[in-house]
Amino acid sequence: QVKNELYSIKRLVVSGPLDDDDINYIRIMAGRDDHGKETSGKLKVLDLSNAQIVDDNGPAGSFYYADDFWHLYCQTTENTIGDYMFYKTNLESVVLPKSITQIGESAFKQCGQLKEVVIPEGVTQIGEYAFSYCDLRSVVLPQSMTSIGSNAFYHNKNWTSWQLYVEKK
Repeated sequence: QVKNELYSIKRLVVSGPLDDDDINYIRIMAGRDDHGKETSGKLKVLDLSNAQIVDDNGPAGSFYYADDFWHLYCQTTENTIGDYMFYKTNLESVVLPKSITQIGESAFKQCGQLKEVVIPEGVTQIGEYAFSYCDLRSVVLPQSMTSIGSNAFYHNKNWTSWQLYVEKK
């Protein structure tokens, strides 16, 4: 019964700490399990503005995403949207936590329906391919930004605008 309810949620607002298990449930609701296999989850809108990503304190071997072929096992790290965290999910709109400072490699890669992302002030780094192969229309990068990885926004075919704040010297 609970699993069926997880699959029917379309909008979700989350506050408080999030670890690997929490991210797993969100991934399932957004159409992918922890091994990248498709689920029937319908989550499209995710608001994490008042959530905090915390270090995983779970049992050894716990993770939110794994690729056995590449021996890739991702765990949560404090204040970071981790590598592959929402890879290939069906999200359309995401508000990231106010507390994050980094967005990892391929964090939202191949989220083909992702049209909108709110990146909070305080984020300093965006990893390689973080938002590649999405459907982003525009993005506003915060003034705190210091590093953008290669191909971070590669192949967003409906791109219309973006803003980057540059401090005048």
